[in-house]
Amino acid sequence: MTATTLTLVSAGDRWTARPGRIRALWTETEGIPTVRTVWAASGWQVTESFFCPDRTRARLVRIVRVRNARRVSRSLTLRTGIKDATLSRSARFSPGQDRTFFIEYA
Repeated sequence: MTATTLTLVSAGDRWTARPGRIRALWTETEGIPTVRTVWAASGWQVTESFFCPDRTRARLVRIVRVRNARRVSRSLTLRTGIKDATLSRSARFSPGQDRTFFIEYA
C-alpha cells in the first residue's frame, strides 16, 4: 500500500493523507461504484476517486483532483507508484486553481 500512497511535495515539504484526517465515502462515477477520499494538507485540498471502469479488463482508475486553497501561486509535485515504479507529475497552481490527474493501474 505504501507504494501507491499519494504524496504531495511543495517548497521542500511533503504531505500524505493522515489517519483520522481523511474522509472516505462510496459514490458513483457515471453509474460505476466509486470510492472517494477527501483530505487536505497545508492549503492543498485533495479529492481522490478510485473505480474499475468495466469488466472487460482488470484495471483500476484513480482520479486525483488537487486545489490550491491559498492566495498565492505555488508549485506542486504529486508522487505515487506501484511496486518499484514511481509516477511523478509537477504543475504550477494559481490561487484557487485546481487540476485533475488521471492514473490507470492495469
